Amino acid sequence: MRLEIILYYLKRMAPKRNPNGPTYHLEKMGLMTRIANNQMTQFPTRRGKSILAFAFCIVFAGWGASFVRGEVAYEFTKVADRPIGNAGNLGLFPGLNNNNQVSYVVRSSLTTGDIMRWDSGASVNLGTGSFITQVPINDAGAIAFDNGSKGYVADDTGVVELFSSSRGVDVYGINASGDVVAALENSSGNYEVRTRRAGGSSRRIFSDASNSEYLTYGSGGPPSPDINASGDVVARGTLRETFRDGIHIHTSSGIITVDDTLGPLRRFGNIVDINDSGDVAYYGTPDDQISSAVRDLYLYTSGVGSSIIADHSDFNSISEAGMVINNHGDVLFNATAGGVAGLFIGGNPATDRVLSVGATLDGGVATSLLVREGMLNDAGNFVFTAYLDDNMDGTADRNAVFFASATAVPEPSSLALFAMTAFVFVKRKRRR
Repeated sequence: MRLEIILYYLKRMAPKRNPNGPTYHLEKMGLMTRIANNQMTQFPTRRGKSILAFAFCIVFAGWGASFVRGEVAYEFTKVADRPIGNAGNLGLFPGLNNNNQVSYVVRSSLTTGDIMRWDSGASVNLGTGSFITQVPINDAGAIAFDNGSKGYVADDTGVVELFSSSRGVDVYGINASGDVVAALENSSGNYEVRTRRAGGSSRRIFSDASNSEYLTYGSGGPPSPDINASGDVVARGTLRETFRDGIHIHTSSGIITVDDTLGPLRRFGNIVDINDSGDVAYYGTPDDQISSAVRDLYLYTSGVGSSIIADHSDFNSISEAGMVINNHGDVLFNATAGGVAGLFIGGNPATDRVLSVGATLDGGVATSLLVREGMLNDAGNFVFTAYLDDNMDGTADRNAVFFASATAVPEPSSLALFAMTAFVFVKRKRRR
């Protein structure tokens, strides 16, 4: 792996323009290494020995190389794929835990699907659900999901029913303790958010029914809550007490308002995400913007306040479809910059792009990339859904779930120093 990193950087430092941006050189790193290795075995004996000695010196020195957070290489591994169609394709939003286990759905019909857990290349079936949007997974490998009017949690010991409502249940998250957060629709069309773990009792968090905490959840439909390790639940909505739309955290001691329309934002996005420190990622539209399609991405740091992490002025657009925060405060999100849509971690479109629409993945061209809560872990690895065009006709032929593993790489300056040292060593060796 260290030799891959070194060859990647030596190639990168060459004065050659990369035609496909950051996605190309990240995806081609492994191929480049294989080509280099094949060339080494075909060189004449003396030259081959020199190059192998050079490579050995660099690899040996690499164990002491410094690593920087700003330089990360990604390797994309396909978890599963299915043809696009009315049945048989994959669910939109998989999940990921800190053990790099991936949860996803393989649909068997328009409404039903199998709940799958992928671990190091092998998948197991943990249950069946219907009308599934998200399948969050915790570090114990337990997966929360819904099945129309019921909500469940599944692990290696079996499936446990947690929630039931004749009008429908939507499951959104699961924490390290196994607490699942879900929205239950009642007969009046209102939604009550509750949490529960296997073997525990159901706990009411909030509702938009008459005389309850919320007037509305902003969109007029169900909320999109998320839960952290402390059992705190975050959601977007208009509080009945203040009549102001905003982002609010429900804790055991009360409600914390992260942001609302009393400040410089006039509108918020439904998708919010909270980490175990109580930091929250959320969308907001500034007061001076007429269109609600113009939005920024914000990070609320617990005990400090909110700051902008992706400004609309730096992007063509920032999608409200989804984002995710990990426990280090890193935020992965969808946006478009330079006319090209993609995934970003950070607010600089020139340096923080991770993957682009138009990239080649598993032999197909990505036409769409999707992320949401629970899809980025603390190591910086993430999962995403990609729609792939295999026939190069501009239409997606299949959708696939990919696991992206992040690897920190040495600074180019350090590698250059190691390379020069190695060449001097080899040259002196020849003069003896």
